[in-house]
Amino acid sequence: MSFKKEGKVLPKIFLAAHERHVAAIISSAMRKDFQNIKIAATAMAPQVEINIETLKKWYNGTNIPSGSNLILLARISPSVREAVFVMINNSDTTGQDTNPMEHPI
Repeated sequence: MSFKKEGKVLPKIFLAAHERHVAAIISSAMRKDFQNIKIAATAMAPQVEINIETLKKWYNGTNIPSGSNLILLARISPSVREAVFVMINNSDTTGQDTNPMEHPI
């Protein structure tokens, strides 16, 4: 006799929307510190040890960094670091609690 696994699973559409939101935040933060992708690549690629195409995807907001790469990126970019803290605290710059899914980008 087999048992079904029960539990709540987040719908993939929720995760996709959340990932797009995070990608937009990271992209925006990178653009604050690095005006163009060439400057970003020159500053970050050697330190993060990733290829330029991956950096372009982060910079353009099409992908998000993995956890370990996000930590390295936050060390290099003060704006990314601040964005991560804001996402962790789940608050905007005014200090009011917000739900990032209420205002997806």
